Order: sequence, then structure tokens, then C-alpha cells
Amino acid sequence: MSSSIDGDTIRQIREKREQDQTEFGLEIYDTTPGTAQKLVSDLENENIQPGKAAIKTIRRMQRGEI
Repeated sequence: MSSSIDGDTIRQIREKREQDQTEFGLEIYDTTPGTAQKLVSDLENENIQPGKAAIKTIRRMQRGEI
């Protein structure tokens, strides 16, 4: 399993799931809607990198497991 995931890949997974940034972020992080949207925006623009738990969840989404 890769220890990183780039912003374009995150955006592609989110768009394939037909979710906006808030919906996607709330599935990854236990946070408020506003913070969830900001985190996903920052991930997609590569301003921040996801942590190990977020990477694991995003990879599971990518494989269609969740």
C-alpha cells in the first residue's frame, strides 16, 4: 500500500463517488462540515497530506470497499 496519495487521485475518487468536498470529508474525518470541506480542498490542492488513517479510508473507497 502506498504511503501517500496525490490530490488529483483524491479528486477523482470523490468525483467518481459523486460527492461534494463536504460529503467526502465527513466520510474520512470526524469533524464539522465546514472543516471537512476545507480539509478535502487542502488535500486536493496538495496543501496538506492525508494521515495514515485517511489514506487507508481513501484507498478503501478507491477499491469500492466503502
